[in-house]
Amino acid sequence: MKIKMFKQTPIANAPDELCYAINKWTEHEAFMSTDEDEPADIVHFNNAYYRTDMPAVIQFHSEPRWKGLMLDCPYKKLVIAQYHATLPEYADCTVVRNVINFDKPEYAYKPVSELKVAYSPSSKVKVGEYHDKGYQETVAALEQSGVDYDVITDAPLEECLRRKAECSVHIDECVTGSYHRCTLEGLAMGKVVIGHLSDEVFDVATNACDSPYFPIIDTDIEGLADELSRLSEYELFTMGNHNRIWMLTFWHPKDIANEYIKIYEEVLGA
Repeated sequence: MKIKMFKQTPIANAPDELCYAINKWTEHEAFMSTDEDEPADIVHFNNAYYRTDMPAVIQFHSEPRWKGLMLDCPYKKLVIAQYHATLPEYADCTVVRNVINFDKPEYAYKPVSELKVAYSPSSKVKVGEYHDKGYQETVAALEQSGVDYDVITDAPLEECLRRKAECSVHIDECVTGSYHRCTLEGLAMGKVVIGHLSDEVFDVATNACDSPYFPIIDTDIEGLADELSRLSEYELFTMGNHNRIWMLTFWHPKDIANEYIKIYEEVLGA
């Protein structure tokens, strides 16, 4: 099967990472393309689509109000297993997971025994209900806690991951009730991850991977400073190693790639 992956915006490189996983872990071929006429057995659109006679699916990665998002797509709809899957606009979507290819060198397991916290917000300002990293509140909590930390902003992905590898703890965000790609990256790298999940998002995440739990330290923004202050009491190496094993067990790229293949085969009637 040849799978053509289409995107108009970066979308955190999630489509590219899925292509990598499909090509590595399955017998099928996936490739990125913006050429509408390039042939394939199925087209995998991401957020936006064009009309095609080829079988197709569309995957939503962003808020329903995000500019350029095409909710009126006539093809089979998928949505990532984050807060998006709890929204009524995505009620007709099949829930799928973001893949993290932690066989790549940038995600290598690097245990760090010292307590150092990484925080890499993609934005310093609140744009919407869910596009909010709680930047000011989180930095204030880091200052209040007295821990060593690295706030990473306006850095290319390679630098961001390199600096986060030198830390033992990663903060995703503690304000929206959802997790994001950086949570998965931190778990894959064997780091302790702090975030906050609503009950609904917890159910979405654990159901998607068939795990009874989601291995983050769960705290809201009001409790973040206290949680950071208590981190010295945790066995950072033990927790980080456990998180890496959890990803290998419940969020392996091979399993996720094959879940997408199953969806494609269903669309093709295979």
